[in-house]
Amino acid sequence: MLNVVWGSAREKPESSRALADKLSSISELSGYLYLGYPIIGSPTGALKLDALLVSDKVGLIAFDLVEGTELGEFQNRQDDIASMLDVRLKPHPGLKVGRELKFDIQVVTYAPAKPTTPIVEDPYYIANQSSLEKTISQFKWQCDYQVFKNLLAAVQVVTSIRAGKLRREPKKKD
Repeated sequence: MLNVVWGSAREKPESSRALADKLSSISELSGYLYLGYPIIGSPTGALKLDALLVSDKVGLIAFDLVEGTELGEFQNRQDDIASMLDVRLKPHPGLKVGRELKFDIQVVTYAPAKPTTPIVEDPYYIANQSSLEKTISQFKWQCDYQVFKNLLAAVQVVTSIRAGKLRREPKKKD
């Protein structure tokens, strides 16, 4: 079962909803999909990840969402996303062996409104509504469950995903 955790998806609401619906419809997929949360500081300012999937089936997939049909400089965006995630995850000892992460960071540009997707080569993946399932099925989680749990904990720390604060109730009306 896929757990969808919604943050603020104000910038790309249609593609966020389409991604959540499509991934939730894949019965074999389990894990967590974070939408609208991940903001990572970088030397050039804050880098916002549109969506992040952490799954014990397909691993870690960051999504670069596109509202409309123009992809723009998707390769540069994918490179930035992969680099920043790599830098933020490497300090977590349960996720690496030596100097390398125990798993690959995949990045997919998802443009649900695009009628066809251009042919691209690894490591640059593009998917639309009809090709998303096939695209992510290429990725496999190669690590044990403990690494998955460590990754899930690290992603929640890296992206500042927290439960909302409890509202304090005033004791006096004034």
